[in-house]
Amino acid sequence: MNKSQKKIFNLLEQKPMSLSELTKTSGYSKSGIRGRIAELKLKYDYDITKVDGRYILSTENSKFYEYINNLTGNAIDVNRVSRATKIPVDKIKSLVSKLISEGKAIQVSNTQFVVKRFD
Repeated sequence: MNKSQKKIFNLLEQKPMSLSELTKTSGYSKSGIRGRIAELKLKYDYDITKVDGRYILSTENSKFYEYINNLTGNAIDVNRVSRATKIPVDKIKSLVSKLISEGKAIQVSNTQFVVKRFD
């Protein structure tokens, strides 16, 4: 995640914010913020929705990525991730499938995967 993506992510992690609030707080332009949000959604699969004019970051995906971020190169068990993050196994498997399709992870068994790189 680059610096500007991380800044927007951190702001939304604190609380839902409107585009105007994000502009004032981050110092980025409205189009820059929209771009970073699109990147966070597409590249990192974060669930960011706009409700009543405020961007809301789902905590499920961020918990998953935070958990696996430091485990690059290690076999990771889907059930263990589910227990640690309290995310349903089916959702974990979906997120892992996306990592595998992007070449960021490899499947080593029905319930284990290895993260090759995480950026």
